[in-house]
Amino acid sequence: MTEATYTPGPWTACRPQANGTSVIAPFGVEVAWCGCNATSGLNGSYRIDELEAAANARLSAAAPDLLAVAKFLTNFMPKDAPEARYVQSVIAKAEGRS
Repeated sequence: MTEATYTPGPWTACRPQANGTSVIAPFGVEVAWCGCNATSGLNGSYRIDELEAAANARLSAAAPDLLAVAKFLTNFMPKDAPEARYVQSVIAKAEGRS
């Protein structure tokens, strides 16, 4: 099985729409959609409005850069430090290894 890689950046959160916000990669490829919705669950109901959907899109758009920074920072941490283990676990999560 070959390892999947993510779509290269930079990613950009588009202008929010009434029903959500797209995250776009180069050449106009939509890599994510952060939509507005209402849901009901065990803890009650929750609604993601336009502002929250836009904030989710901005966070998603920053993901490739945040992953690169996390990988860079591991070069300056003792491998056995709790912070290094945490950063490694975040990298593993982003790469689908956890």
